[in-house]
Amino acid sequence: KLVGVKNLQHDPELLKISPNPSRGKFWVETPLDIQHWALYDQLGRGIPIRLQQHRPEQWSIDAGNNPPGVYLLKGSGETGFVNKSIILTHSY
Repeated sequence: KLVGVKNLQHDPELLKISPNPSRGKFWVETPLDIQHWALYDQLGRGIPIRLQQHRPEQWSIDAGNNPPGVYLLKGSGETGFVNKSIILTHSY
């Protein structure tokens, strides 16, 4: 029974994104047991992503050809959730 979720977003070491800014493809690293990743635009709409886990703590994410702007990446799992902004630029 889930009675609460700890917000772990305030520790910058818990979620690393590179490169940031990105042209749509970027790497995510976290020591947390994250089971779900989601990307949101500035209006809170979910953005489709392609996700591949390379190691237990590392994923590559392809956000495709979305308009340039600031997006929110959110990871969640049994231990809580983390989120961080990512800037997407044009993919030339």
